Amino acid sequence: MLSDTVSKQRAFHLIIVHKLDRLFRDTLESSTARAILKREQVRLISVTEPMVGSDTPEDFFMEHLLVGMAEFYSRNLSREIMKGLKQRALQGHLVFRPPFGYRKEIIERQEGPKRTRIISRPVVDEKAAPLVQRIFECTIAA
Repeated sequence: MLSDTVSKQRAFHLIIVHKLDRLFRDTLESSTARAILKREQVRLISVTEPMVGSDTPEDFFMEHLLVGMAEFYSRNLSREIMKGLKQRALQGHLVFRPPFGYRKEIIERQEGPKRTRIISRPVVDEKAAPLVQRIFECTIAA
């Protein structure tokens, strides 16, 4: 979008977003992009946030608060997800696809109203085990 904004064939002077956090979740990115949009005289309007695109000092301040809150939300969510993944891994549960030589064994299936949560652990894949053992032996011999 920003490359289109500065291109010579730009066919727009207005960008409409549903919500500002769909566009920016980083304060530095937001400031840089807003400076480019201003320089190129492209207006940014948010459908659900009427202060976006306004030139008043109060609206400018509110817009920066919205971007800051979106950045906090994104960083905090990342931290919480990593905490949950580490906790599941410490309990011996799979958090990603098992490596070659292992397969996934389902321990528990929790049916919820919105999604099904599957708790699984890695177990040796008997079909792949001889190949893994052979590869290991070849690397030791080398």
